[in-house]
Parts: sequence; C-alpha cells; structure tokens
Amino acid sequence: MSAVSQNLAQARSLIELARHHDPEDRAQLFSRVADLFQVSSQSVNPNERALLVEIMRALSEQVDLSLRLTLAERLCDYADADHDLICMLAHDKIEVATPIILRSVVLTEQDLAEIVRMCSVDHWTIVARRPEISEFVSDVLVETQVPGVLRTLAGNLSARISAWGFERLAESARNDKALLTSLVTRHQLPQPIALRMYAWASTALRRHILENFKIDPRLLDQELANSVSVELARDFSDPHTKRLQELVSKLSASGQLKAGFLLKALREDQIDLFRLAFAKLADVEPARMSKILADKNLRVLALAVRAVGIDRSAFPTILQKLHCKDAFDGFGAAEKSAVNEALAISSQDVARVRLEAALRASSDFPG
Repeated sequence: MSAVSQNLAQARSLIELARHHDPEDRAQLFSRVADLFQVSSQSVNPNERALLVEIMRALSEQVDLSLRLTLAERLCDYADADHDLICMLAHDKIEVATPIILRSVVLTEQDLAEIVRMCSVDHWTIVARRPEISEFVSDVLVETQVPGVLRTLAGNLSARISAWGFERLAESARNDKALLTSLVTRHQLPQPIALRMYAWASTALRRHILENFKIDPRLLDQELANSVSVELARDFSDPHTKRLQELVSKLSASGQLKAGFLLKALREDQIDLFRLAFAKLADVEPARMSKILADKNLRVLALAVRAVGIDRSAFPTILQKLHCKDAFDGFGAAEKSAVNEALAISSQDVARVRLEAALRASSDFPG
C-alpha cells in the first residue's frame, strides 16, 4: 500500500471518530485531509481522490467557517487544485466561496453557470465580478434579471458580453440609472444600442454618448424622431411607468402638479416623470408629448412650455437636458425668431390655443 493510500485509509477511519469528538479533532482532521489534496495531487488514483472529496464534504459541515475560508484562500490560486474540491468550496457560504469564484482558474464556464443556477444571489454577484468571464456566463447572469447582479456585470469591464446580453441589459437600464451609467461607459457597447439609450439618458450621459460613440447628429435626430413615440408608448404599460402615471394623477387631482414640479423632475434627471407630468399639464397624450420633446421643431416645444406656465428663462435648461445642446445651437434666424415669439406669449390660455393649432397643422405630431 502506498503512503498516500495509507494516509487515506487512516483518514477514513478517523472520520467516524471525528464525528463524535470535540471541534479541535475535527479541525485537525480537516486540515490533514486538505494537505493531502495538495501534496498528493499527482499520486492518487481516481478512487482515492473521490474518497478525499467524500471525507472533505462530510467534515466541511462540522468545522468552523474560518477553517474552510483558510482552505479556500490557500487553494484559490492553485492551478492544480482538485476540481471537485474547488467546486465544493465555490458552493459553500459566500465568505468561503468568494476567493474561489473570483480567482480559481480550475472553475470552468459550466461550473460558473451551475453556481448561478444553484447558489444564492450573493454568489451570482461574485460570479459577475469575476475577471474575464465569457459571453456564455454573462448570458446566464443576464437571465437572472436581478438588478444588483446586472449592475455588477455591466461594471465589470473585463467581462465579455454578447449582443443578446447587451440588448437585455439595455432594456433593464431604461428604469435603472446606475445600470444605464455603467453600460454607456463600456467601450464594447454596440453603437445602435448606445443610440437607442440616448433617448432616456441623463444630460451627462448623453454628452458621453455623443463624445465616445461618434454618432452622426443627423442619425441621432432621425432615430429620436422615428423611435421615441414607439419606445415611450411601450413604456406606458410597464410597471415603472404605471407607478409614475399614478403619481402624476394624484398630484393633478390634489392641485399640486405645477410648473415647479416639472422643473424639479428635470433637474433631478427624472426624464420619464417630467414627460408624463408635462403631458398631463398640457392636456396632451403622453406619446404625443414624447414626440414634441424629441422633435427638432422647437417652436412647438416653446408653445408647450408657455402653455403649462413654465417661465421662458427655463427654456435653455429644458433644451440642454432633452437635446444636450445650447439654446438655438445650429438654428437659423427665422427659427430663432419663431421660438422667441412663442416664448414671449404671456397668457397660458393663448399659448395653449396656439399649441393646439400647431399640433393640428403638423403631421409630425400625430394624436
């Protein structure tokens, strides 16, 4: 019998004894068997290795967490560590599993996917932090649809994400500012997705998109004009937007929905809330208001601003927030004059009548 086999036989005989002895005996046996994994990795046959794993599984539930953590930290950088033992530690409590999941090269793609399917959300988040995870593993994480996991994945710049993964993350980012921020700062983000996300990004993120994705401004205008109504109409049925609509309705019913509320929402980058509240105050369908806010025809936007009682001095701020440009940037004299004339209207009733006339006269704002 080899020395390793003798040790294994002795360890197996001791395991029953350890079950009934004090914690120190179990701890010593646990450490002894752990040592066998390292010193005998090349000299044990499959049956002996299976026995070692069996012993470790039996003992792991009976020894202090600190011992298992010490073992995990010892093995996490060991490329020749036993695969079954590494998987056992990766499925352990999160404190033990963390160094293994983050650093062990022994874990395969399938192992990581199994951790996501079998373990806790905390384990999923650690998998999302693991350097250089593959598209396959990223897709498994995206399928969880857990916000914290998605944010961690998006913030892991070394993670490889598939086109499908980016699509799903972008949809989740519509109502998750932290996720949106992480996504738009990834250089691997496909340009079409960055273009679509522009519509619901904050001013700072819009500027980042324009500066880093080299999007043709004409393409941006076309995308906003063609898609914003469709996109936001779909938004009106999701739970997040329904909650915002309920809030707007309550504020309106209690007489608290005023121009100041719209500007506060805008300053806080709550663009969806701003759109819905603006539509309510202006008595315009939400999808139609979305079109007004995204359109290049700033005269109609100026009329809407005055129709709900927003002071003309706030117009540059609205333009900056919605279009990420300075007031009248790139506009001709005639266009500037038309906008200034609309902003100069002092009566909300007059502005509302002219807004209604402008909407009826234009095919760009279908009701």
